[in-house]
Amino acid sequence: MKKVILLITFSLCALFSFSQEKNIEWSGETAYFPNHQENQVSYINFGDAQLWGWIEVTITSSYSYRLSTGKYTKRFQIGKNQGATGYFTKASEIAASFGPIADEWKLGEFEFVNGNLRIPIYHLLTTQNKLDIRITGMTVTAYDTSNISISPVTTLVNDETADIVSLERGVSLRKIDLKPIQGNWLTGKNDTRGISATQQKHDNYQSLIRQKTANGHVINLGGIGDVFGFFGYDKNRTVNGTDYQMVMNLNNGYVGIGELSPQAKLVLKENNQVLNFLVNKKLTGTWPATNEHTTMTIQSSGVSSGNLAFANGNRESMRITASGNVGIGTTNVPSSYKLAVAGKVISEEVTVKLQSNWPDYVFTDNYKLPTLEEVEKHILEKGHLVNIPSAKEVEKKGVELGEMNKKLLEKIEELTLYTIEQEKKIINQERKLKKEEEKNKKLEERLTKIEEFLQQNR
Repeated sequence: MKKVILLITFSLCALFSFSQEKNIEWSGETAYFPNHQENQVSYINFGDAQLWGWIEVTITSSYSYRLSTGKYTKRFQIGKNQGATGYFTKASEIAASFGPIADEWKLGEFEFVNGNLRIPIYHLLTTQNKLDIRITGMTVTAYDTSNISISPVTTLVNDETADIVSLERGVSLRKIDLKPIQGNWLTGKNDTRGISATQQKHDNYQSLIRQKTANGHVINLGGIGDVFGFFGYDKNRTVNGTDYQMVMNLNNGYVGIGELSPQAKLVLKENNQVLNFLVNKKLTGTWPATNEHTTMTIQSSGVSSGNLAFANGNRESMRITASGNVGIGTTNVPSSYKLAVAGKVISEEVTVKLQSNWPDYVFTDNYKLPTLEEVEKHILEKGHLVNIPSAKEVEKKGVELGEMNKKLLEKIEELTLYTIEQEKKIINQERKLKKEEEKNKKLEERLTKIEEFLQQNR
């Protein structure tokens, strides 16, 4: 009878110790973390029980929509009594952290919420996947592992970053990730929050460091394909995507500010307006001529035509319109003028080359030179010369230097013809006058002879 009682007692103790052990071993898996959703979190729940000792949690990827490799293990030291609303002691350390798993997930610290002791699991990316969880440990008092469960995935806005393994002795490493004392940094090529979904592809975006500023903005230092540089997004952004970029294309050394694919040595882009700085490179398009190169070119382009403006302080000094017209000291550049200057211009020499005919046509045989009577009549009626603008027209429209010089030359050439004609008339008059003088002289000589004859015959 005693043997039966001892056997029953031993069986009950064995059954009881099977669920309540000082050596903890448990494994399970999380639910799916949804795709394209940020700030996703799940919890490892331990319930409300006495837990004194250490717990080691290891997570590995359960292959589903995305193949992830690596391992992430975090060791916790905990001292808590049942029913207590706080901790007696708690501490943690990273036992293992490598591969995409370590970059994409974060185990938080023990927290006691609504009578439940739990460890949060933060998803640092937005790619759909689930995790395999393995828990081991040793406690001072027995713990019932049936209390352990994994909660459904929920949304919790957070700024968690990946854990970094701390090294206390010299080792040989292929890669070292450094975490500063202050600030929140993320490392690893898969930490792409703030990068658009198309840039989250494996081996496409590679992030070296990620910094969250004191005001909540985020800056990434890394690369996308052949482009390396800074990628940032505003703290108010609610979906993936970059707001600001400053990058260099490692194939050609081109630098882009606001432009991920610079096509010139320096490219500035804002609101789809692009300013290209080209050095010793031919412009695209039909201008300039084939094989023509320039030492330095500033090229403006965008979805809408705009102006290239130069300012001194808060005042615009010069602008070049999309059609190539230039304004100096004025923002009003008429479309029919290549240069508009608000102010005086001084120069040692100005050359005007007209595309129209120079007024040598005045000297051709078929040119109809108006008579002086016609010129006089036009002056009396209009108050100005033919083909010369009036004072009111000049006041209203100004003077076109080349065209005015052409018209003035036309009048000079007409005046030259008038002068030549007058010269011819004067010469003819002088010849006639000379003949009359000679004739009068002969008459005077005859008259003198007649007077002398009469004097002698008296």
